[in-house]
Order: sequence, then structure tokens, then C-alpha cells
Amino acid sequence: MTRLKVDPTPIAKISADAIIVFIFENEKDDSRYKAIDKKLGGRISSLLKNKKFSGKKLESRVIDSFGKLQTEAVVLVGLGKKSNFSSEVLRQAAAKAASSAASAGAETVALSIEGLSDIPVEELAQSAAEGVILSQYRFTQYRKKGNSAKKGIVKGIFSQLKDAVKVRKAVLTAEKICRGVELARNLQNQPGNVATPSWIARQACTNLRKVGIKCRVLGKREILKLKMGSFWSVAKGSAQEPKFLIMEYMKGPKSQKPVVLVGKGVTFDTGGISIKPSAGMDQMKFDMSGGAAVIGTFYTAGLLKLKKNIAGLVPLTENMPGGKASKPGDIVTASDGQTIEVLNTDAEGRLILADALVYAKKYKPSKVIDLATLTGAIMVALGRHTTGLFSNNQKLAEAVLESGFSTGERCWQFPLWEEYEELIKSKVADVQNIGGRWAGSITAAAFLKQFTDYPWVHLDIAGTADNEKPITPYNAPGGTGIGVRLLIDFLRRNR
Repeated sequence: MTRLKVDPTPIAKISADAIIVFIFENEKDDSRYKAIDKKLGGRISSLLKNKKFSGKKLESRVIDSFGKLQTEAVVLVGLGKKSNFSSEVLRQAAAKAASSAASAGAETVALSIEGLSDIPVEELAQSAAEGVILSQYRFTQYRKKGNSAKKGIVKGIFSQLKDAVKVRKAVLTAEKICRGVELARNLQNQPGNVATPSWIARQACTNLRKVGIKCRVLGKREILKLKMGSFWSVAKGSAQEPKFLIMEYMKGPKSQKPVVLVGKGVTFDTGGISIKPSAGMDQMKFDMSGGAAVIGTFYTAGLLKLKKNIAGLVPLTENMPGGKASKPGDIVTASDGQTIEVLNTDAEGRLILADALVYAKKYKPSKVIDLATLTGAIMVALGRHTTGLFSNNQKLAEAVLESGFSTGERCWQFPLWEEYEELIKSKVADVQNIGGRWAGSITAAAFLKQFTDYPWVHLDIAGTADNEKPITPYNAPGGTGIGVRLLIDFLRRNR
């Protein structure tokens, strides 16, 4: 992972392979990069004057320093219109610039955020740092042939003359957050034959115990003893034993009720008896992305030593069409006694989450947030840019929405009115696991709601958990680690 440092040296005097220069669209004030431009003989101002570089959002250009600076190249990157500037714009711009520098062969970059905006310097520093680090992530574990010899950006230097202490603290925070994102991405990107329920539980506990997180893993016997019939109905079709991962981090006041985070952990989803089409089924290794996000969040919480009480639950299983698999029309019983008519075995995520949401009640939580790659319908509604949010508590929903916009992991709230619950009423059981053709994401959330009695938010990350082509410059193909930065921001802001 890229390492960062803060240096009080002026940006024009820092030694690095490349210097990043942020420029607003049609910017008139060149004071931020005047010293660099002067050493380059006015090259930057000439490019702007001749409209060969405009500063449009994420526009980039690499120019040679010709030995006039202690760097081989200068990377210009556009921030767009100043009126539209935000920490997310900076996060993306820093990522784009770092990638451009890496493509030009740079291994070290220098940048400065001084004078960019009235946004608190800590927020700007953290955003820029996240952009640089996350943009360099690549999953290459299984590529033994044809790997690029380029290392990417291994070191980033923040030139900071003022507020260096604040910037240093923010950069360190960003590094710790990105380590949690990296862990989540690494878990997501593993193939299904490696990332079995047992393997993920083992990896999670190995990493989390190093940062002070307590872990327990329940197996088949304990799952059945707890009468988690909804979870077991999915797991029993697989030769792989299911696991129920429990994480606890209780570093807050004893009087503080914990926040419980729940993540869907289907390590591979064939659809079960209601089997999926073969085209694209390989992507179903990402069906454990909610669980990966929760694990990554706990890892960062431990690194940051948050003074919070947090519990995490990840039901882990495959969904396979084995001889013991559930059949459409089966009726199963969740651990709270509710009966469920299983009309489609490919609506399995809500079945395993049901028992996890019931288990969450043991903690008498102040609030519960679950993350799940739950429905294809959410992608029809929102595409791959936005996470769907559903809640039974508006104050909690708004707090999560705020963290989503702050971190760039944006969410959009959907209704969860009682009328939708009519669509999941069964004629032969308490509830059925699908609601028909319409409002698929909402009826899935309405199903989950039946197992809650606390303030709760459900995040449907089916569209945002992975990408074939990066949606933002700080994502790579594959798992995005979505949810880690949002949840950490939420935990830091809220009791």
C-alpha cells in the first residue's frame, strides 16, 4: 500500500518523481502553483492561455520538467468549476493524478492542498490521501505471468507549510481507513474455490485479532442449536460448512448501547435450485461483499482505536443446488419463530440476514446497519453509482445518508411503507421471501424489516460492491470495498 508523509518543504522544492498540480477550470489565481510555473518558464500558464489545458474536472496532462525542478514530471489535474468543488472532487482528482503519474513511471509523488478551499484542511487532506492510496490498489495474487514491472505509487508526499500537524493526523487516518478498504477488497476478489465460509472466517479472525477485535465463529452445530432455520435453509445445499462470524469491539463507555453491523456473506451464489443463468455467474463471488465491508470496517476501527461499542455479524455460506438444497415452496422457520415460504431460492441473501438480524437483538443495540448485495432490482433503479438505502428510522437514515455523501459512497433513500409489506404476505406462512415483479428492492427490504425491532438501516450494495470498469478513479476492476469508508465516517460522527 502507498505510504504517505507530510513535509514542510515548499512544493516546488520537494524531490519526487512527479509533482501534482491541482487547477480549477478557468482559474485566474495562479498563486498556488506560481513557483512551479516560474521554474518551468511559464509552461503551465501558457497551456492554460492557449486552452491546451482547461482544468475541467478530472482532465489530466503530464508535462516534463526538463530538469528545472527536483522532479521528472509535473501532473496537471483539473478540479472543475470552483463552485462545484467538494472533498469528493479532490479525492477523485488526486486518484486520477496519481494514476497518471504511475502510468508515466513515477513511484513517488508530491502534492499540496494549501489554498484550495475553505473546507477544513483535515477533510481535504484525508480525501486527497484516500484518492492517492485507493487508486493504486490492484489484485494480482494469481497473475504470475504478464504482470507489469511497474510498482505504481509507493510514496506520497504532502507539502504543507501551515497546519502540518492537522494534515499529518488526517493522512494517518486515511492510511488506516484504506487498510480496511484493502482488506475488504482482497476478500472480495478471491475466487469462490478459495474464499469458502471457513476461509473467510479464518482470514477475518486472523486479521482482526491483531488490532484488538474479539472474534467467534459458530459452525453448523451452533447454527442449528440457535434454531437459525432461515440461514440453514440456504446453507444445507452446499458441501461447505456454513459459518456465523461474530465480531465485538467494546471500547466505548459501558453505558453506551452498541451499534451492530451486519453483512451478507454468500461466498458464491448459484441461485440454488432457482439456478442463475451461466453467463456472468462468475461474478457471484462478490455476493459476500457486505460481509467483507463489515470485516474491513472492524479492522479500521481497531487501527483507529475508536472509543465505540460495536458488534458485527456475518452469516457465511454458499448457495448451491445440492441434493439437500431447499426447493421452491419449502417453508422454513427463522430463529424468532416466524415461518417463511421460500418461493425463490435465489432470494437467499434475505434468508441468511433474517437470522442475523434476529441475533442482533441480543446486544440490545442502539442501531443496526446491514449491507448486502441483495437485489438486481437496485441496479435497474440506481445503476452502479449509488447504493440503495431503506430504513425504519428517519433520523438514522439521514445520518447514514450524510456519511455517504461525505465519503463519496453515496446512498439514495427508498420508501418502506406498510403497503409494500402486503406484497410479501404468504398464504401458507407468516411471510414469503419474494414479492413479485414490482419494487423488488423495496419488498426485499420489507422482508428484512420483519426481523427488526430497533432503529435499522439496510444498504443494498448490489450495484456498487464491484465494477468491471472503475466508476471512479480511486477504484480498480473488481471489488470496491464499498461501505468501509461510509461506516467508519458514520461511527466517528455518531454515538
